[in-house]
Amino acid sequence: PEVRADGGFACPQCGVLHAELPTECPVCALKLLSATDLSKTYHHLFPLPLFKQQLGPPAALCFGCGEALPAAARNAAPATHGFTCGACGAAFCEHCDALLHESLHACPSCEGP
Repeated sequence: PEVRADGGFACPQCGVLHAELPTECPVCALKLLSATDLSKTYHHLFPLPLFKQQLGPPAALCFGCGEALPAAARNAAPATHGFTCGACGAAFCEHCDALLHESLHACPSCEGP
């Protein structure tokens, strides 16, 4: 929303003036948020997709922490060795997968340079 000199906010869709944010415009029903509020809720609007469980031979290292991914025990049923990002293919251990989905909300391999 456009910030006015008098401290109010103008709805970008219909132009109605509002005294405070966040609010919903009563004329056009557009939800009005400050940039700060939007950045705090961004990960709820666009969550990080779940990573695929990696079964079979493990990748060598976790992309997040650099630790070796666990290997399956001999003569055991196929076990999860880690989690793989569907977009970039990077492998992560269970702890890094939880950190990325619960706190960071982004894949460091996809977001990296």
